Amino acid sequence: MTGGISNVTNSTDIRDMQSRVFVGNLNTVKVSKAEVESLFSRYGRIRGFSIHKGYAFVQYTDEAEARAAVAGEDGREIAGQILDCNLVSEPKPDRPRATKRATTPINGRTTMEDHAITVLSPLLLREFCHLREPPNRYLDLWPL
Repeated sequence: MTGGISNVTNSTDIRDMQSRVFVGNLNTVKVSKAEVESLFSRYGRIRGFSIHKGYAFVQYTDEAEARAAVAGEDGREIAGQILDCNLVSEPKPDRPRATKRATTPINGRTTMEDHAITVLSPLLLREFCHLREPPNRYLDLWPL
């Protein structure tokens, strides 16, 4: 709970859903919960607020406040990403379903590369077991 604001934003009551804003494409790595809460509090009294990896929900006390927030923040660029806002009760019809953004982990490899290395490593070890020392990098395995 932040300053009297609940973190509960999952009520299925139709009135709550009509005053709840979905905030998508949110750069939660660079933007803090307090910053997002402050940004959306300009449109009215926030009753509930929850932030997750890449998105947030803002529960207003009134539908008109929620609509004002959507109108004011949808399409705004925050921390290099354009916000995608709508009322929970009115999802955008042209939004593609659950597309994942490509991310690069700390080790510099993508998840697919990690998977390929995990799957291929035993095969590569068997293929190159005659080497006295393991190859330093993947390029060392392939003759040029």
